[in-house]
This record gives sequence, C-alpha cells and structure tokens, in this order.
Amino acid sequence: MNDQLTPGTVENVYNLRTGYRFAKRYVAGKSVINVSPEGVVYGTELLAQTAKSVVGLTDSSEALRLATTVHSAPNTSYREADLPELPYPEDSFDAAIAIAVGENLERPEDFVAELKRILRQDGILIISTPDKQAYVNDRNYKDQNHKRGMYVPIFREILEQRFGHVNLYRQGVVAGGLIVLDTDELVAASVESMRSASTRATFGTKPPVTHFVLAVCSDSEVREEDEAPYLLLDLERRIFKEHEEQHEDIKLLRDEIQQMQDTEVQAFLNAERRLREELQILKERLQARENSRAWRLLNTYRYLRSRLKF
Repeated sequence: MNDQLTPGTVENVYNLRTGYRFAKRYVAGKSVINVSPEGVVYGTELLAQTAKSVVGLTDSSEALRLATTVHSAPNTSYREADLPELPYPEDSFDAAIAIAVGENLERPEDFVAELKRILRQDGILIISTPDKQAYVNDRNYKDQNHKRGMYVPIFREILEQRFGHVNLYRQGVVAGGLIVLDTDELVAASVESMRSASTRATFGTKPPVTHFVLAVCSDSEVREEDEAPYLLLDLERRIFKEHEEQHEDIKLLRDEIQQMQDTEVQAFLNAERRLREELQILKERLQARENSRAWRLLNTYRYLRSRLKF
C-alpha cells in the first residue's frame, strides 16, 4: 500500500476529511475500528470525540509512530497490521471505518470479508473508494494514486455480497470559480462569496463530477435521517476546523499589528496636539508682547528714527 501519510492534493484532503466527518454521525457510543494509512491520526481523533472507543489500525509503521506521538486519549489505541488481515476475533466492533483503503489492495473483496467478520451483528461499515470510471473520463486528471480505484458496479457487488443493506453516496469537491495568473509562482488570492446572480439559476438534473464513492453498509436498515447528504464548508475561508490553534495565533498576530498601528497613530496625534499647544503658547506670548507698554514705546521709537532719516 501507499505509505504516504497525507494526500497530495486539496481534493484528496477534502475527500479524506469529509469522509470521516460523514462517518462520525454513525459512531456515537460505539466501539469503532478505523482502518487507514493516511487518516489513522485525523480519523481516530475525530471519531473518538463521540465513540465509546476507537482503534486506529494501519499497515504503515510511519503512520503508527506519528499516531502514537501526536494523539492519544483514554478511548483510543493504535495498532499495525498486514492488510487485508485484521488481527481481531469475530464480533469485536460495532462500526468499522475504511476511507480510501480497499482499492489499494490486490483483493479488496478479502478486505471487506474481514471487516464483516470483526463486526458485531447489525454492525455498520463506512467505506469509500476512488471511482475509477470518473478518473478515466477525466482526461485532465493525472493523479497516479487513483490508477487502482474501483468501478462502482464492482464496488457495490463486493459490498452486497456481505451486507443486506448498502447505500452508495457520490463524493466530490465543489468549491466555486477561480481565476489565477498563468505562472508557476504561488501567490495569495482574494476571496469573496456570493449568492446566485439569477433567481432563475438552474444547475441541471445531473450532479457535479465526483471522483469518489462512499458506502454505508449494514445488515439492518439505516435510519432515514442518517441518509441525508453531507457538506463540509471552509471555516472562515480555512479548510479545516482543527486548525483553530493556528487561527488563534494568526488572530493574536493581527491584534498585535493592529495595536502597534493604533499606538503609532496615537503617538502622531499626541505629537500634533503638543505642537499645536506650543504654537498657541507662542502666539499668546507674541500677542502679550505686542500689547505691552514697552512694545508700544519701542514701536514709537522706531517710527521717529525712520522720520529723522529724511
């Protein structure tokens, strides 16, 4: 399998994070296994917020070291395994999460069989894979990581062989319009948001192009409210909510810059005020001198001197 810990494109990041946030609504109070090389850290940490317990399972030694170092909680643990075998007895978990894992295996059907084996009765599986046909149709897409994706009919067939109920979802990244300078240099972009320019805008009956397919599988029917679509939006034009710490650092930096600017402006205003006060004092002194008797006599003397010259 690919040992890359983080996906290489923004689309991959969105697909991974959105998949786990979608899966989170199915795991509250349950014992969960999260099988992933790329999402073992993020996925386990996120699922553990509501799950009773989460085991992060990966076939990457590097991912395992990172997971045990970066995140630990009383209800989480991590383990390395040689997929597709899962080192757990039958009926071990209430839910299994496998985001973008099985398509990298030689026999994904064996992996699904193992996931089914370790699930308890009426356990639930959330699993996703790149849609191979979507990437084949997309001539502009050159991501080599998805050459071994799965065709949707094959994906569905493998799942329906093991589970009584399989709900398939299309998954993709839809952001908006972008205009960038045709250069290799990376520059900052201005960001705006808008409502539809037309009250009669139509978007067609077909969904936008999606490169992933996600399935919710169980032997019992899934609640209707859990079948609702899921949309992950940027938080204040940032990609992921977990960057709150960096966001706070940026906010503190901005506050410091603003305070420095305010201090400089106030210092300028204070200096201007002092100058005006000093000018006013000089003006008052001149007026007082002009009104004094000595000043009037001096002016009379100057006048007489000027007349005597003639």
